[in-house]
Amino acid sequence: MRSTEKSFSASSKSLLRQRRVGIRSPRRLSAKAGEALGNIRQEKHSRSRPVRSCGIFGGDVHFRLRRVRQRDGDVESIRILLAERSSASKARTASINQIHALLVSAPEAVRQDFRRFDGDKLAVALARTRPALGTTPELIARASAKRLAQRHQALTADIAHIDHQLRLLATRQNPALLAASCVGPFVAAHLLATAGDNPNRITTKAQFAALCGVAPIPASSGTRQRFRPSRGGDRQANAALHRIVLLRKRHKEPWTMAYIARRTAEGLSDRDIVRCLKRHVANEIFALLTQNPTRRATYRTAASTTPSNRRHRPH
Repeated sequence: MRSTEKSFSASSKSLLRQRRVGIRSPRRLSAKAGEALGNIRQEKHSRSRPVRSCGIFGGDVHFRLRRVRQRDGDVESIRILLAERSSASKARTASINQIHALLVSAPEAVRQDFRRFDGDKLAVALARTRPALGTTPELIARASAKRLAQRHQALTADIAHIDHQLRLLATRQNPALLAASCVGPFVAAHLLATAGDNPNRITTKAQFAALCGVAPIPASSGTRQRFRPSRGGDRQANAALHRIVLLRKRHKEPWTMAYIARRTAEGLSDRDIVRCLKRHVANEIFALLTQNPTRRATYRTAASTTPSNRRHRPH
């Protein structure tokens, strides 16, 4: 009873305080106040809408590809091979990790025999062993390690075969893409799979940047004007663009190093510079994907949707 009386007195005191100050409860809001509140919410919604529509997709108010991605050509074969390679790579990593975990807890004699090996050399050494038959922990550990090593070698051979097929398909589909700086078969395959068998459905560089997740998003705060990377799009294509940027930085490509020096002098951080470089690389890849002569001969609508033949090079 005392607790209920205290809560009732506290609520009554707060209501009296609101009436003194002039604050009305939500039930007593007038029609004009409710209309004003609705206008404020509508204004906030309209102000946040351009950030979601224009900022993410780099200028396109509604980013929707008018045509779906075709899956009846070499790019579909590339996509299937990439899915198989991903699972094989994960299984190979799991096998070598299991080998290391097995050797850590194996008997001392087993650890002593393979202590000097690591990585692929460890797998080769274990695959060449001939453990005797038996049920002791040492013999079982040797036999299990050999089977895991043979599994690792089989998966490595499968990955090498898949990489060879990816190189052949990517070279036949778009040789100009493989000729670009720091673009290998694996990276080119991911980019081709993102574009699909009909890359001309992507009509602008902004659409391709949004598809790859490299379109800038405004993230300004106060007087500081900045952008942040996009977390949407195809993450495999985003990772491929990231690899290109890292390789160009590692190999000291002249244009890339000059761009980094100029943007560093302007006060940009390393993450912002990498974000800008990924967008420039996306523009370059878009030009290579949509301006290939063999593709223009395949698709009838390429002449109306392909940009000029000048290769885009950011300043």
